[in-house]
Amino acid sequence: MLTKSCKAKGRILQTKIAEDIREAFRLSSSDVRPAIMGERGCDVHLSEAARKLFPWALEAKACETLPLWASIKQCSDNAVIEGLRPLLVFKRNRSPMYVCLCWKDFLELVELAAIANHEMEGKKAYEAKVEKLEGKAKA
Repeated sequence: MLTKSCKAKGRILQTKIAEDIREAFRLSSSDVRPAIMGERGCDVHLSEAARKLFPWALEAKACETLPLWASIKQCSDNAVIEGLRPLLVFKRNRSPMYVCLCWKDFLELVELAAIANHEMEGKKAYEAKVEKLEGKAKA
């Protein structure tokens, strides 16, 4: 594949990642923007406001064969410089996007999701009790 085509695939992936983050966190294009091709550092630039919501240093790879360990090193090196957590996003033709992150970061995300789910269940139970009590009060 031509270098020009490879760079275009990478640019498309960076743009998609930036769009997805903006949509998920309701951020503006000045808060989350893809890097200019050839620019050093992370592949998606985040403002301070965006970093508070999404503390990840993104490295995007759109290729059929991923040099995994070299990609992780590049992502980790950029994360250290930026003071963020490394997150490698990759895809190949006709496949969904995947991510690679540190095991401890993954466990922390799962733990936070479990806590949020537990709190949501507790909130629903609380609301059901309040509704039941309000129903008794009206009767």
